[in-house]
Parts: sequence; C-alpha cells; structure tokens
Amino acid sequence: MEVDNSKKNDSKPPSDDLAQIHADVQARVDALQQELSDIRKLERLLAQLVEYRDRSWLLHLKSACERESNLLKELRKQDHPAIPVVEALFRDAHSKASGVIQSIPAELERLSKVRGITLDFARSRHPKYLFAEDGFIEVIVNDKKQCAYIATREGKLTNLPADPEAIIDTVATEDKRLFGRRFNGKRFLHDLRAAYLVALKKQKAQDGYPVPIREVFDCMSGRTKAYKNYKRDEFLVDLSYLTKHGPAETDGFRFELQQTKDTTEGMLLLGAAGQGMVNLLIFRK
Repeated sequence: MEVDNSKKNDSKPPSDDLAQIHADVQARVDALQQELSDIRKLERLLAQLVEYRDRSWLLHLKSACERESNLLKELRKQDHPAIPVVEALFRDAHSKASGVIQSIPAELERLSKVRGITLDFARSRHPKYLFAEDGFIEVIVNDKKQCAYIATREGKLTNLPADPEAIIDTVATEDKRLFGRRFNGKRFLHDLRAAYLVALKKQKAQDGYPVPIREVFDCMSGRTKAYKNYKRDEFLVDLSYLTKHGPAETDGFRFELQQTKDTTEGMLLLGAAGQGMVNLLIFRK
C-alpha cells in the first residue's frame, strides 16, 4: 500500500520566528556588554583621575588621559557629560607639566627628608638619583617623556609618570621590601649552603666546586615558603649582609666568593663588600 505524501511535499516550512528572536536578543546582549565594558573603563579612568587630582599628581593625570584617548574620543562623539570636566583637568595638567619636571630636584630632596628615605646627595645629579643603602635604588628621570625609570642593580622595577611624590612612594615601598626584612645570617648561610648543594647536583659536580652565584639563587628561590617570591635584588642584599656581618661558616664549611669583570654574570655587593663583581660561590672545608 502506498502513502500519499503530496500534501507534506507541497507545504512550506514555517518561518523560524524563535531563532530570529534569539538572534535579536543576543545582538542586544552583545551591545549591552560592550556598553558595560566602556562604562567600566570610564569608571576606572574617573577613579584614577579623582585620585591623581586630589594628590596633585599632574603627570599621572595627564598620562591617564593620553592612555585612554580612544575612549575619550568616543565619549566626545556621544557628548558625554564627563568630557568637559576631564578635558579641563587635562588642559590644566598639560600646562603645568613642565613645572613639575623642573621641581623634581628640590622636591625629591624635600620629600626624602620628610619620609626618612636616604638620598645619596653626593652622587645624585638630575636626571639620576640614588636612594637607600649604598644608592642601591636608582631613579632616572626622562624630562622629555616626563617619566621616571626606577631600578636596582639587578634591573628594572618600574617606569612611571615623574610626579615627585609618586617617585618617593615607589622608592619607599622598594626600600622597605629590600631593607625592611629581618636578616638572620646563620639561617641564610645554612640555606645558601643547601642551594649550593642542589646546584652541584644539577651539574654533577663535587663539593668544593665553584658554582655561578646566579644558579645558586635559582636553586634557592621558591624552594621553601621562606623564599617564595624571593627576588634577585633581595638575594644580593642578603649576600652583602652575610659577607659583611657573617657568619662565614656552617657545618664545618666556609663560603667564598670569587670575583669577575663580567658585568652580566657578576653581582655587585653593597658597601665595602662590593669592591668588585662576584660571580662564583664556593664552600670549602
């Protein structure tokens, strides 16, 4: 018996209204998500501008506006009410920016005294300033770009708009991180010895063999909770204190550091201990 399918074949499929409605809603969701993203960007920018205005960090304020120029351009097209206020702040910061740069030498000297931060006056000349013990923290101001590069002997820490108070805030934070820690020479030497032995094992070398000091740091960093997030500049400070204050011996082994002229491999210790670059660590009986 044959079934007559002529009616089914002749009928057209109904229009997919549900799929179209879903597509319209999804497009609306996408538009709202983009709008929300833009509003959040604006909120973050405005929060920053309020802080920078209240702290008189004019170079930070100017830099934030420049960084978000595309967002501000779009808001300008929309006649957003924030635009006249933001543009007035930007114009004021821009007009005063060169004055901020000119004030840096006097302001860094004043603020370092107020905050109790060591500034090496003898060796500091604009645009380069040396802070903390033995001038370990270095600030180099770029007048043209109106920014400050901040580093230790082990490399860059940050680059930021050169508002004097912001520079001092950053220096104070790094000074505390480096020199505000309690130093236990006996514990550090014990841990240094342990890291040295790990490095020897990796090299398949015998005890007493010289090991690059940076490899010892790599073996020390992150091995225990005490050295989680341990940084090379902190290691250099600790090694300097160990060299200066001791002890020099642990478990019958005495540590020695060998010097080098290679500035890429070596480390320059603090103070009198830093008479030359050191690059190798040895423990001898």
